[in-house]
Amino acid sequence: MGGIGGGNVGVRINNRDDTEHTLSVEFADEEETVATEEFTAPAGEETTWEDVVGAGEYTVTGKLDSSESSTINFRMQGCDSNLLYVSIFEDGTLEMGALDEC
Repeated sequence: MGGIGGGNVGVRINNRDDTEHTLSVEFADEEETVATEEFTAPAGEETTWEDVVGAGEYTVTGKLDSSESSTINFRMQGCDSNLLYVSIFEDGTLEMGALDEC
C-alpha cells in the first residue's frame, strides 16, 4: 500500500454538455478547508488544471452552477501527481472520482 508522497493534485473536467459550466471545488482535510477553486468548463471540451492543491487526503465537494453537487473522499495513491476527474453530463449531472495515472 503506497503512502502519500510529495506532489500535487490537478483537476480534469470533461464537460459533455453543449453548455459552458462553472464548477466550484472545495478540498477539505479533517480540520478545515485547504483550498477552494472555481473553474470554467467550456462546452463539449475536456480541460486540465495542474497543481491545484498539494498531495493529501481530502473530502472534495464539487458544485455546478446548476446547483448540482457531489462529494467524494480523495486520497493520493503514492503517485507524484493525481487528478480529480470530473464529468459533467448532458442532463446537468455531475460525477467525480480520483484518476491515478502512475
